[in-house]
Amino acid sequence: MEPPEADNSNAVDRLIGLGAEIAGGIGGAAMGLLVAGPAGALLGGAASPALAHTLRLVAAESVKRALGRRERTRIGATLVFAAQKIQENLDTGRQIRQDEFFQEQPGKRSSAYEVAEGVLVAVQREHEESKLRYYGNLLGNLAFHPEFDRAQCNVLIRLAQQLSHRQLCLLVIFSNRQRFVLRGHPYRGRQGTQMSLVVASVFQEIMDLFLRQLIDSGGRVIPDVTYLNPATLKVRGIGAPLCDLMELWTVPASELESVAALLR
Repeated sequence: MEPPEADNSNAVDRLIGLGAEIAGGIGGAAMGLLVAGPAGALLGGAASPALAHTLRLVAAESVKRALGRRERTRIGATLVFAAQKIQENLDTGRQIRQDEFFQEQPGKRSSAYEVAEGVLVAVQREHEESKLRYYGNLLGNLAFHPEFDRAQCNVLIRLAQQLSHRQLCLLVIFSNRQRFVLRGHPYRGRQGTQMSLVVASVFQEIMDLFLRQLIDSGGRVIPDVTYLNPATLKVRGIGAPLCDLMELWTVPASELESVAALLR
């Protein structure tokens, strides 16, 4: 049985207040997606009732599940980021998906509920808080992409959770190789060249992306990290839509440059 709407609204209010520590304030239009009642409707929540209801309901459940204040803060910040992305999509004329994403099935929650819960469960324990905005983008954008079904959404959420912030930066770098100066040869065979521990760690993260089949080496066999050639690597498979849906190109340029500098 769902909790009363007033209780849901109070829970969301608390989460938004805590989330502001990370996400800052939330605009009036985006607030309309999260605030129940007449105030929310006036501010834009009525534009997408099924989506707004799902976010409120999952937020209320998240309050019960979260153990600590910082966990609730991360959940609140992600909700703020998701609401801002949803409102931005609505403002630019994008249409919320019209498939069965928001419809409950007999004995089964809606895909929208499962996806929203999956994202908020992931951020509850996410120690890299620099990833929260991109989780919010993922949640906010999946509501507009009917080409991703429930199973595919769950794969994307799981990948977002498993990859480090630096690996997300690496996906951006290998998606835009022309933007960065990257090493044009592998370490193996370069006499007198040794990897520092810092460089070895980032190459290990690259190898992990390669093994997950999120990047491609142009068909070359890569038995270990010393065979990696950064200038030839490119994003492949589900790595591309993950970049797009999380909007990883919005990662600050300074953060991308600091990672790219390790690949020279």
